[in-house]
Amino acid sequence: MDQALEKRRHKNLGHEMAIFLGGDLRGVSGKQVDNTPRGPVLGGTLHRGNNVLRKLEEREKELSVLHKTVRILKDENKSEGELIQQIANILPAGWQFPDITVARISFGADFYQTSSFKETLWRQAASFKLRSGKPGCIEIYYLESRHEDYEGPFLLEERHLIDTLTETLRAYLQRKVDYRALQRAHARLEERVAKRTAELLAANVALQSEIEKHRKSREEIAKHRQQLIQLTNELTLTEERERRVIASDLHDQIGQSLALIRSKILDLQGDTIFSGFHKNISAITKLLEKTINSTRSLTFEISSPVLYELGMVPALRWIAERFKKKHDLNVTVIERGNVGYIRIDLRVMLFKCVRELLVNAAKYSNANLVKITVYSEDKHLIIEVADNGIGFDVAEIEGAAVEEKGFGLFSIKERLKHLGGEMILHSRLNWGTKAILKTTLDSDR
Repeated sequence: MDQALEKRRHKNLGHEMAIFLGGDLRGVSGKQVDNTPRGPVLGGTLHRGNNVLRKLEEREKELSVLHKTVRILKDENKSEGELIQQIANILPAGWQFPDITVARISFGADFYQTSSFKETLWRQAASFKLRSGKPGCIEIYYLESRHEDYEGPFLLEERHLIDTLTETLRAYLQRKVDYRALQRAHARLEERVAKRTAELLAANVALQSEIEKHRKSREEIAKHRQQLIQLTNELTLTEERERRVIASDLHDQIGQSLALIRSKILDLQGDTIFSGFHKNISAITKLLEKTINSTRSLTFEISSPVLYELGMVPALRWIAERFKKKHDLNVTVIERGNVGYIRIDLRVMLFKCVRELLVNAAKYSNANLVKITVYSEDKHLIIEVADNGIGFDVAEIEGAAVEEKGFGLFSIKERLKHLGGEMILHSRLNWGTKAILKTTLDSDR
């Protein structure tokens, strides 16, 4: 920019002035062009030419100060105080009478002034304030009085100059303040990020440790759950075996003994007609009949011989009759095809599961009709239990294992799962419920 040259021609005086755009006046070249007017106006024309030249020189000084100020503010190796002091030192050269001009720049509580500074009556100033409210001011003083101009002894152009310098300095200082604030914010952010990263790393380590603990806990819970289910199934089978033994004893010993007593009494009944004891014998016979029927019924209640002697489907038909009599629940049993042999432990478990589903239908669903369908498919035994009750939300019931109804379904599901099977529930409110019990026929469990 300093190399750019502007040439201006003064038409009246007939010479050229070479002025670099940086503000330095390099000289006047005189082309001897005779434009001298003839007559008495010659003195006035020369005077006007001198005024123009003087004004150009003043503008050159002003531009030079502005240019130097900008160059000073670009120096990143010095402090703000050093830069402001340098600017204060060059300010007098930009005014009309630099020999009697002093300058002072204030910023907050700090002051930067020329060496011979003192306050006088002839003052020109421009103030500024940063966004933070911190004030600043550029002041120019003449040490001696000069003729009055636009603003006391100061020119209009000098007002423009001091305002421009003030705005330039304000913008520079605001930018510095903003940059430092940005650096502090960045540093705080970096510190927070580093701290947060360290916290996250520590939390991650703790979380990994906690996850490992939870994983081991889940494994332990799953292991204990399997052991509990296995124990429950074994207890169920053991209970069923004990029930069968008790039922067999009732049938083989008590039931047969009662039948033998009944037979002997019937043999004596004819002889008692003439002895007057026939009425008593008849009452005893009726009581024995009732006891024998109760014993037989109790035998079936404890452990149905049908399940062991006749198989799954006959046992389901027997329990269907029981629910009809006891709960007024119409239960139909349909066998599609021949399901084949079902081993004893699986037969007992499935029978108990179906009975639990029938209890749920009788107690909770308000159903009056239940359909049980038994069939085999791809080496799987499938038992469907469908009712016409009020239905329920499957997700809600499966999540309510602690409740009585939910626990019953949960127990069925877990027992079948341990045997390698599964229970699938389909239900909608007011549309009834279908439970599908599915397990393998050749399972060795």
